[in-house]
Amino acid sequence: MREAAIEKRECTMTNVLAGVFPIVKESGTAAAAMPAYTLVAKDSSGKLAELTKETTGKVIGITAEEAEAEEVIVYYQTGEFFKDAINIPAGVDAEEAKEALRKLSIFLK
Repeated sequence: MREAAIEKRECTMTNVLAGVFPIVKESGTAAAAMPAYTLVAKDSSGKLAELTKETTGKVIGITAEEAEAEEVIVYYQTGEFFKDAINIPAGVDAEEAKEALRKLSIFLK
C-alpha cells in the first residue's frame, strides 16, 4: 500500500480594514508591478502608479491586491485602514499622504 504525501501550506492574513466606514472600490490598469495595499495615483497615461513624493496630492486610493504591469487592479476609494498594513512607498511622507487621503474619505488609523 502506498502512503499519501501530505502537502503543508501556510496562510498569513493581513488585517487591513480598521473600521466600519463604507468602502468604495474601483479598478484601473497598473502602470508597473506593485504590491497589495499600496498608495496609488494616476500617471500621465491614466494608469495606476505607486505614489511618489511629487504625486502625494494626487493620490486616488489604495490597491486591494497585488498586480503585474498592465494588469487590471482593484483599488479602494474610501474606507478605514490600519496604517501599519498599508504600503507607503519610499520617499512619500506618511503624514502628507494621510492628509491627502482624508480628502477622499480614506482614514489611516
